[in-house]
Amino acid sequence: KASEAGGEQAAFARGEVQFGLYGGGNGVFDADMILKQPNGTDMTLKDVKWHGEPFRMPPYYGVRATFWTEQAPSFGVMIDYIHAKAIADKAAVVSQTGMRDGETVPPREPPSATFRKLEYSHGLNFLTLNAVYRFRGLSARFLPYFGAGAGIMIPHTEIARKGAKREAWTYRYEYTGLGLQALAGVEWRLKPSSRFQPFTELKLGYARNHTDLVEGGWARSRLFAHQLAVGVSAYARPPLPLLAH
Repeated sequence: KASEAGGEQAAFARGEVQFGLYGGGNGVFDADMILKQPNGTDMTLKDVKWHGEPFRMPPYYGVRATFWTEQAPSFGVMIDYIHAKAIADKAAVVSQTGMRDGETVPPREPPSATFRKLEYSHGLNFLTLNAVYRFRGLSARFLPYFGAGAGIMIPHTEIARKGAKREAWTYRYEYTGLGLQALAGVEWRLKPSSRFQPFTELKLGYARNHTDLVEGGWARSRLFAHQLAVGVSAYARPPLPLLAH
């Protein structure tokens, strides 16, 4: 029995490496879009409606790796890549202020009066480093956790002015600014000794996107993406038991 106790203590002392793959859905809260260009354009579109369209190709997905410490197995560090999307509803009328091409803009107009394309549809891509805490000892069958972190935005920007020629479109991956994330979820130990464990998770991401436009000037948005992730974790070796016996 002493050897069993020693083995159990050694098991609890080891660290864990965990990889995850997930899908699900994301939405985006209404947010302003600022457009500034050297042709006399300096305007703000208020509360533009954005959609996530997570099941339109390419779909919403994420991949991550989590490292749980040996000294404190409830604390971990997670590297998380999220492929979300944000697509502006160009037909929805919004309030706006400022100048467009040297003329005062109407107080209300749909974004389609200014933009032919306005979206991050090949990815509102987050790459974040997160601190994670998990509540061990509550149950042998489920493992709640939460975390938060910061990183960078690498979206695929698709912005084009109405009437712009194809060569004047901004259509590329680029670094656009700061990304933040908060998350909370549950890992379900349906088979406690298995290396593969399903999980469900709620995520909230903040994206600061400052884009330099091909035709000159810049566009800026600050977006909040809410997400429901469903996926599976793969442990490098069988996971630690959640309850000591």
